[in-house]
Formats: sequence, structure tokens, C-alpha cells
Amino acid sequence: MAGVESILGNDIFKYYDVCFCFPRKEIIMKSKQGELNNTGMNVNNEFVELVLKAKANKWCTRWFCTTCGSQHFRSALKEIGAEELSEALCSLTPSEIMALPNVDDCLKISFNDMRSIELMERVLDSWLDSADDHIRFVDMVIFNIMRGLGFFGETREKWINKCVELAIKTRDTSLIESLLLTIGGGISSYLELVKIIKEKTESSKIGSVFIDINKDTINVLERDEFERRQALLREEENSRAYEQRLSQQRVKRSQRLAILSKLSEMSPLERLDYIANDECHPLQYYPQEFAKVDNEIINKLNSETKSKLLKKCMLYKKGAWRKLALLLSN
Repeated sequence: MAGVESILGNDIFKYYDVCFCFPRKEIIMKSKQGELNNTGMNVNNEFVELVLKAKANKWCTRWFCTTCGSQHFRSALKEIGAEELSEALCSLTPSEIMALPNVDDCLKISFNDMRSIELMERVLDSWLDSADDHIRFVDMVIFNIMRGLGFFGETREKWINKCVELAIKTRDTSLIESLLLTIGGGISSYLELVKIIKEKTESSKIGSVFIDINKDTINVLERDEFERRQALLREEENSRAYEQRLSQQRVKRSQRLAILSKLSEMSPLERLDYIANDECHPLQYYPQEFAKVDNEIINKLNSETKSKLLKKCMLYKKGAWRKLALLLSN
């Protein structure tokens, strides 16, 4: 078809028969199934066919297009179905994905319209093992999907760790920028990567945009690292203080049990005399059972012991100690 080369490029004719459908005003592509089995391209993949069809028909695939909302592409995604779409994406390799036109926005829309965290995580997990061999693919995933869609959870952490590992290994500027924009100040947790960022910022070979991003970021990283260390020191100090309080409480509990054990062996009269003369502990330190005595015991107390005990018991408005106060005052 005349002029189609400028839209698709000549390579498309290796894989598809292309014709123009006048009633529908669309370019129709028919896969050359018999001829493509030995090309290595996944021609039976529904996502691949949809992206190529969108390119051929000049469908808009812009993320958040305010003019058309990429309706043609989104409608075609609905026809495929979320489950089938996730299976199609799982079966693709990073190289096959990156060879597709406008794949960044196409993937972003596809993930957004999948409407299922479980399906999205299934796709991302399937790509993770093969991600080492294609750094541009990893860069695209972390920037467009993890950052662009605000993806959170365990899968996001796996991808960030993978990207940090690759960034340290390859020192790739674009991947480092994507990580900075995705996790921001959280990058201070990766000290080896922070060192690389500082080196690249100081290098004259780094573009002005990267330097502009990192001038403030480096200050943030240094501040975050200082605050992280201060937080660790505070945490250690609080932990020591907590352990000290627990130790003191154990000692006091042990001492109280020893005192109560000693008092339980005394007569009621001796117990009341001990409690009255105890200047170290309030009455709630002792069990209320110790206050449950009759008038016979009260009458045997000397006047000094009665006075001290009454003074302590008058602080209570109810309970066994209040009742003892009433007995002592009679």
C-alpha cells in the first residue's frame, strides 16, 4: 500500500499483510503465521499485535491524553481482557517488549487498565528474573510503572533492589536518575549507590539536568543520613533506658514478694504494726486482705501505732483501708 512505509517502516511487511479498510477507516494487518514461525518474534502474542495495530492505525497511546483519552487503544485492551493481557505480557521477554513502538505509554496504560494488583504483580514477578540482561527495560519499568503508577508493596521493593544492584554494577546514569525520582530521600539507605551519585555529580561528563536533580538531592541524602544516625542513637538510648526500667521493676517486684512473704508469716497485730511504721511504701503496696481485721485486734494496738495507721488510712475514701480507718477512729 502506497505511503504505508512512512507509518510503519518496511520491516512490518515481513510479519504482516497490510491493507486499508475503507468502511472502517482502519489499516488492517493480517499475521503471516506460516512465514513467521522461524523469525523469533512472538507473533501470536495479543499485546504485540495490539501495539502494532495501534501504530498502524495511528491510535493515540499517550498516557492521560486530555483530547481522546486513548479510547481506541483502551477499548481494544478491554476486548482482550485483563487475565489474557497479563498472560500475554508474562510470555514476552524484555527484548521483545523494548522492540515495540511507543511501548512506554502502551505498557503504562495496559497496567493501569488491568485493574488488578494480583495480575500486575504476576507480570512484574515474571519479568524480574530476566531483567538483568536488559538495563533499558529495567529503567523503563522502574520509571514508568513503579514511579508513574505509584506502585507499592513487596513487588516494588524487589524491583527497587534489582535496580539498585544494576545501578551499582553498571553505573548507568539514566537508571540512577530513575531511582532518584522513584524513591527520593529513601536512596540514602543504599550507601554504595550514594557514593556513585556523588561521584557522578562532581564529574564534568554528567549532563546539567542530572546535576540539577542531584545538587539538592545530595544535601537531602546527607541530611537524611545524619538524621538516620541520630535516630539510631536515640533508639539505642531508649532501648537501654527501657531495659534499665525493666531491671529496676524486676528488683522491686522481687523485694515486694520477699516482704509480703515475711508479712504473711506474722500475726495480724504484727503486720499492722509493721505497716504503720513503714515510711517507704504507701498502703496500696500491701494486699487489702491485711486491712481486714476485727475490733479485738484494733484494741490491742498501742496509741502511737493507731495514730500512724489512721493517718495513712484516712487518705483512702473507699475500700478495705477506708473501713480500717473507720474502725481506728471509733
